[in-house]
Amino acid sequence: MQQIQLELEGGGTLTVCLRASLDAMPTVKQRPLVLVVPGGGYTHVSAREGDPVALQFAAAVRLGLPAMLIVAMQVMGGAMGNMVCVNNIVSACATCGTVGTEGRLIRSNIVPCLIYAVLTILILGGMIMAGIDPAAALH
Repeated sequence: MQQIQLELEGGGTLTVCLRASLDAMPTVKQRPLVLVVPGGGYTHVSAREGDPVALQFAAAVRLGLPAMLIVAMQVMGGAMGNMVCVNNIVSACATCGTVGTEGRLIRSNIVPCLIYAVLTILILGGMIMAGIDPAAALH
């Protein structure tokens, strides 16, 4: 991966990461430019975070689907996964001094997670099925 540092006027740095071709996708020679502007400060680029979001965005555009909603569904899915992620729950219980309650905490998160999933599917899925594209209003 090639990194280019651009010093911004008024302070700050923009780091551009140009990825090499992926071994898992040898036939993909061109990829569209996707500018991801997260909040906070990142000190590294994770291939398992950046590429999947960019590829989902590109796939949605290619299929004529509202890319903003497709990526929003991905983000919601990640949040739902975190609600029942064993590693996260064990870490939280260890931090809070409630070791031994992990199973109860996971069980108590399942119903809210399912409600969250149903609402995500109904709202975002309904918007996609209705042909609503929030990004169209930005153009």
